[in-house]
Amino acid sequence: MKRLSILAVALLFLAAFVTPASADTLSSAVASVFVQVVPAIAVLSTSPNVDLGAIQTGRFPAQLTWLVSANQEQVRFFLEASALFKGDDPVTTGVPKIPVLTSVPAAITAQFGNQVANSANNGANIANWLAGAGANIGNYPTVVTETVAYESSQVGDFSQAVTTVVTYSNTNFQQPMGQYSGKIRLTALF
Repeated sequence: MKRLSILAVALLFLAAFVTPASADTLSSAVASVFVQVVPAIAVLSTSPNVDLGAIQTGRFPAQLTWLVSANQEQVRFFLEASALFKGDDPVTTGVPKIPVLTSVPAAITAQFGNQVANSANNGANIANWLAGAGANIGNYPTVVTETVAYESSQVGDFSQAVTTVVTYSNTNFQQPMGQYSGKIRLTALF
């Protein structure tokens, strides 16, 4: 009973102040929204298949261009590269492979940026090859470079072409003729 009388008083109170003449015909409220933008980075090969030309013996470069897009100005890179295998077959070992010349550092050049001076190699736009193996790319065993930092001249991001050069060396004058192929991977990280 006491509950009913409280309800009745509340209804009388509302009826006294909210009449058709004084009722609101519009109401609104405001809420704040927010989002946290997290680090994002992407790498794309501009040419998934690159013809390195025809060789006999000697050194030759594999130059590739990548598109790198990141929402920070400073990005770190490392390269992994496999040897070149006849017939695109890294498993069969009967034919000698054409190796990466690891005594020559890989070149990494950013279109609108430069290697950070206090990182490895003091801003020379190169990355030295490390002893030991990198991660396989499919069935292709690789060698890996050190990780080097680059700074963009763009404001707030790193969105540009990055060119890499890996040097191969064929020292075998009797290397069997044919097509030799391999894999190169550029990894970008914060």
